[in-house]
Amino acid sequence: MRKIIKLILGSFLFIILSGCNGNSNPVSDTKILKDINSYLSHLEEFKEVTSITLGTSSKDGDHFIINAEAEYRDEDASIKVSLMVPYYKAEKTWVKGGVEKTFISAHPYHLPDTQSAFQEILDVYDGVYSVYLGEGYSFGYYNTISKVIDYPHDRIVFTIAPPSFASLVRACELETEVLATYYYPTGWQYSITNQNYKELSNWNSQWLVELGKWIYIDEGMDFIVDESFELNISGKVSIEVDEHAIETVSNTTKASFNYQGKDYEINGVAQMLDETHTDGRDIKFIFDKGTLEISEVELWNYADLTYEIKLTFGSKVIRLTNLSWGQGS
Repeated sequence: MRKIIKLILGSFLFIILSGCNGNSNPVSDTKILKDINSYLSHLEEFKEVTSITLGTSSKDGDHFIINAEAEYRDEDASIKVSLMVPYYKAEKTWVKGGVEKTFISAHPYHLPDTQSAFQEILDVYDGVYSVYLGEGYSFGYYNTISKVIDYPHDRIVFTIAPPSFASLVRACELETEVLATYYYPTGWQYSITNQNYKELSNWNSQWLVELGKWIYIDEGMDFIVDESFELNISGKVSIEVDEHAIETVSNTTKASFNYQGKDYEINGVAQMLDETHTDGRDIKFIFDKGTLEISEVELWNYADLTYEIKLTFGSKVIRLTNLSWGQGS
């Protein structure tokens, strides 16, 4: 029957639980424990022993082998190994031979350095999202929304997000799920397991559209209005993108206006950034007189303290003044 021995290194106290082996082993448990402790203390990663369990043994003439399991700590983890400890008889003394160590498991007792690890992973986010945000844009830093610690399996799932980004028309956010997995001896390794980008362009607004031309007056510019009408835009463009860059788009934009005595109500068409990415900040309304296209540019008009939006209407020159913003649903 095997014996279970626990070793507390700090006080060098060996606790030997009673068993039925009697004197069947030619090497005493005390000597075996000291030999194992001495062996472990010379390991590079060794910090302290937490337990040693002696297991089965065998003897063949002047050769004796005992199997054991040991747990010890390094700077980051509790490490469990199996040991095959051989002895051979030299004259009247049993001498320890070369120990064979086999790794069983390692369990960390420190959380990973999340900020530096996250940054390394998320620096590559722009493979999907820079298409929408622009090559020069970076979220900068991330906040941890939640974490699920699965220490029995040495895993932590973090859900993180940067501060949300908003402009005149668009608001966007990015949520990322990062899996941290502990591997011995390399330590914590990180991977993105899920990522979701959400963008909402809210076009609910009312505008004064003035068609005309710009002229020079006294070394300045003035806009001469030929005709004008009020333009009401409703609806939103919602874009969701997963970690595989697959888009889900919802577009409810609609323009209503009266032009040259005729009422129009036209569904908006969201334009494309490229062949696969939708631009919710660029809307076209196509009707029998031409195309009304509105693109967010976020220019501040200091003359009347209103935002301007780039708008093209066929070949005519247009000035656009915001009358209200954020109306409707």
